[in-house]
Parts: sequence; C-alpha cells; structure tokens
Amino acid sequence: MSGFVVGPNPQFDKLDDPLSTDTPMLSSEPQIEDFYEIQKTVDVARRRIDQDIEEMEGAIRALRSRRNSLAAISRLPPELLSKIFVCYAATYGPPHLTMDWVKVSHVSRHWRTVAIGCPYLWTTLVFARPRWVEEMLKRSKMAPLVIDARFGYMGPKSTEAVQLAMNHVSRVRELNIVSPSTSFGKLFSSVPRAAPMLQSLALSASTNHYAEPFRDNYSIPPELFSDDSSQLRRLELIDCNLDWTSHLLKGLTHLKIHDTAPGTRPSTPLFLDVLEQLPTLTVLDLKDALPQVADGSSMASYQRNVKLHSLANFHLSGSDSDCSNALSHLSVSSSATLKLSCRSTVVSDADFSSILTFVSGLWEPTAITSSAAKPHKCIRSLKIQGVSSTGWSLKAWPNTVLPLSGDLDPPFIDLSFQWSSTVAPGIGDKVIGETCAALPLEQLTSLDVSKASQMTEQTWLRTFGKLAHLRSICAQGQAVHTLLSAVVAEPSPATGTSVSAKSSTRKRSHKRRKMPPPVYFPSLLHLTIEDTSFDSGCDEEYAELEDLKDCLMERYERKAEVRELTLSQCHRLTSEHVDELREIVVDVVWDGLETGFTDVSEDDYGDHFGYMDSDIDDHTYDGFDSDEDYYYPF
Repeated sequence: MSGFVVGPNPQFDKLDDPLSTDTPMLSSEPQIEDFYEIQKTVDVARRRIDQDIEEMEGAIRALRSRRNSLAAISRLPPELLSKIFVCYAATYGPPHLTMDWVKVSHVSRHWRTVAIGCPYLWTTLVFARPRWVEEMLKRSKMAPLVIDARFGYMGPKSTEAVQLAMNHVSRVRELNIVSPSTSFGKLFSSVPRAAPMLQSLALSASTNHYAEPFRDNYSIPPELFSDDSSQLRRLELIDCNLDWTSHLLKGLTHLKIHDTAPGTRPSTPLFLDVLEQLPTLTVLDLKDALPQVADGSSMASYQRNVKLHSLANFHLSGSDSDCSNALSHLSVSSSATLKLSCRSTVVSDADFSSILTFVSGLWEPTAITSSAAKPHKCIRSLKIQGVSSTGWSLKAWPNTVLPLSGDLDPPFIDLSFQWSSTVAPGIGDKVIGETCAALPLEQLTSLDVSKASQMTEQTWLRTFGKLAHLRSICAQGQAVHTLLSAVVAEPSPATGTSVSAKSSTRKRSHKRRKMPPPVYFPSLLHLTIEDTSFDSGCDEEYAELEDLKDCLMERYERKAEVRELTLSQCHRLTSEHVDELREIVVDVVWDGLETGFTDVSEDDYGDHFGYMDSDIDDHTYDGFDSDEDYYYPF
C-alpha cells in the first residue's frame, strides 16, 4: 500500500516562524496585557490547524474513494447494486425484527449513497426499532410499504411507530398486525379510508391465551378502507369479527377466517353469495367461522351449490353439523388440497358419513376440474394416527414417502375427527373403516399406523389386506399386536373372509403343506416396528418376540416373506433377540437401543433431572423492555 506524503505547507510554516508578522509570537513575558486577548489568538490558531486537518482528511477520503472505484464490484450499475442490497436484506429474517442488513451502507461512500437512494431497501418497517421508523418512511419515498407488526404486546413507543406508519396507508402493500383487541381501536382510529395499493391484510387479536383467557374478538369497523381497497387479494382474520357483507370480501384469491364470535357468522345463503362472487379464489381456510346449524337440524332442502373451480387449498374446521352443511353446498376441484377437522357434538354417537360423501366425491367422474387441473391424484402413502380414545387423524400423499415422519411435504388429504368420551368405544374402528373406504387406496404402497389401538384385525384385513401394491407397513405401540395377527390370517377362497388363526402366532401349526395357502398383504416386503415393548410378561395388547418370529417364519413358509425388518425405539429388545430375527429376515435394521431392563435408582436422578454445579454457569441476564430503543448504526 502506497503511503501519503505531505509536502510543505506555508500556513504551518508561519505558525512555526517566530519572526512571522502574520501570527503573534508567544513568550514567557506578556506582550499583551489582556489575558483574554491572548486566549482568543490561541483559539484562532487552533481553528486554522483543525481546518487544515479536516481538509487533509477529506483529501484522504477522496483518494480512498478513487481507489475503491477501481474495484470490480464498483463497476456495477447502481440499479443492479440496489437489487443486490434488497436480496441481501431479504436473507435476514424476520425482516420486521432485524436491521443487521443495514451494514451494507457502512462499507463505502458509494455503497452508502446507493443504499440510501434505494427506496425498496427501506419499505419493510422495523417496529422492533421504533426510533428508526420515521427515517425509514423518509428513505422509502413513495415505494409500497410493508407494515408487519406481529407482537404479543405493543408498548407505547411501538404503538406510536405503527400509528405513524398507518398515516401512510395510501401506499401500504401489506398490512399484518397481531395485537390485543383493545389496541386495534387506537391503531385504526385515524387511519385514512383509502388503501389503493393494499394487496394483503392480516389481522389477529389472538396473542397470549394464558394472559387473556377471556379476551374479546376485535370487530372490524365497516368503514375500514371503505373508500378504496380494490387491490386487496389476501385477507386473513383471526379472533376478529367481520360482517360478511363487507367490501373487504370482494376480489379475493386468499381468504382465511378463524375463530369468529358465533353471533357474527353468516347465514348459509349469504355465505354462498360471497363465495360465488370469488371466482378466482385459490385458498379458503375457515375455522369456527362457518354458518351455524343447530344440532339435529338440516339444510338439505336448500339445494344451492357453488362450484369453486380455482380452489387449490380447501381447509375447514368446526362441528360436524356445520362442516356437513357447508360441504353439501360446495364443489371443489379434484386437484385441490383438502384439510378437514370435524368434531362431533353428539354425546351418544358420532356420524361423519355426510362429510365422507364429499371426500369420496372428489374422485368421482363427475368431479369438477379446472382448466389447468392435473389428473386425479392417487394415494400412495397413508398415515393413520390415533388421538387417545376420542379421535384420530389421517394424512395422505400422492407419492411414496419413507419414512412417514420428520419433515414431510404437506399432505394433499388431511382429515381429523373427534368425538365425545361418552361415545361407545367401538366408534373409532367404525370411523377409520368408513373413512378409508371413501378413499381410493388401490395404488397405496406405504402405510403408517400409530396409536390406533381401536383398529380391529377385521378392519386391517378388510381395508388394507388385499391391496396389491402395499409394500411397506410401519406400526407403533398397541397396533403392532393386531397387525402381526392380521398379516398371517388366511383368506377363505370360498367366502373371501379370513380364517383366523389362534390369538398367538406362536401356537400356530407349522405342518408342511403341499401348496402354500394365500395370504393377506401379498406384496408386503418392508415391516417397521416402532415404540413397542416385547415383554412376555405384559398383557396381550403388547407384542411378544415369539409372536414376531412366528409371524415372519410363517410368511416365509407361505412364499410371502418380509425382506426388510426395521426396529426402532423398541423396549426389552436385545442384540441376541435381533440376531435371532436375522436368521429369518434377510435385512434387519435396528437402532441398537436396549431399554426397559435396568431400574433407575434414586441416586441417578441427579444426573438426569438435577443440575451439577460444575455444569452450570451462574450468569445473570439483564431483562429488557420490548419498547427500549436500541442503537443501530443507521
């Protein structure tokens, strides 16, 4: 790096020259009797020197800028550099909570000039730093704004910052606020009624349910953006009440309403009127916001049907009667992703047959299809999960997914049913069978069943036993016991029903047969058992190791062997047991965990649940106020 050489400076020479007439000479003997005059002369000299230093520093900065201009990145046009800054800022998230990206304005004078001159870099206002909101509003100029104030609590400074931003609602593109219902009144008290650029509006009065167990919903004022909201396409409301005649429900492509007060829900005709006026609606997500139908009543006499041709995501959640009523008047594309969560309100029985009629209709030849619709989706992966004894869920995927756990793509069919604990115990098995019967499972290849102790052997066989493409089954907990009995049951050629073997496969006869009898699950190759106890001392609801060995051996003898066995998180299973299984199955995958054998003494609790002094650093963390202003180089 080349040095900077400072040459002679006549101004400095005058200061150093005691014979100079321009600058008075200072000596120990006072030449001027007034001390203040002397001090004034010194101050003038200092200011001259400071000016010279400032000029030199400016010259150095200019030279550095000239040197930076020779860098390759400095050749980029400011327009392209601005786009890079915007993309860089987008990598920091959430964008409404952090300003770490602002460091791009501190690299060089050129970068700072470009950053400050780029309005789109400052459009997502950071209300976590309320002191900077006003400056961001200035730097964003007239670019469309994003107001994202998702806080559980907004203090005075944050509230003032949001109110300041709301004065610019005429150029707000996205408005997303999460706040207690009591705060919405302040925020919208003086908001202009015209929002000509608003495309997305999301309001939620749901913050902390524990802190506000008796919170009230926020009622959307009828005049909110009543002068102009013509560009609004996305509307999401949670714990908010909306009049369904509102102008906000026009022209939408995305509608989400959760948890509205019962008295504010629309009638069935009004509900259908609104949906009929949304021909481009792609997302409909309603939770406890459907037209209410009294228990035992019916809207069957109302024959109107609305076809939602463009719908891609259809989510409904509510009571069985409300969901049944809504579904009876709607038709959606067979390619739509469906999510239904229904709870029975009848204490003595649970009937979801009308809801399942809608589900099965998605695969009927008369089902509507959009102009760009894909062919009817096949179900190749299915996951069934019990929820205690009062409900269960079913999820389906159009592709083969192994394993059916962890981070998966969202299922295209997601059904959840719940009922009262007073309903007869056998209702769970009945609902599972009816739901699976409503789905096209002919192409199913992968099945995962967990916590489904209500499924009987007959339901296993009737629903899945004859599927020609089912190659992989994963079972957990109590479902394993029933599955092991089902996979070795013998179909009766004459009646098509199963000839049940004895309750324990260990007691089966292994006499040689001339022709192997037919089997259920004919294509089963991969069996996975998870979270199961192989304890012969437990009751028969748990699997026994001998049951598993006999099951695998019988499948082998009947020319339908399981080629891969996976054991995960199983209790009372040892390496010796696994070696015995490897003598039957070609490939056994085991996680190596041997649990359920050693009792934990009281002395061991300290290691698992206590805290050792040497393992914990005694730090004290200072609390902070959410409204505190933090300094960021801006």
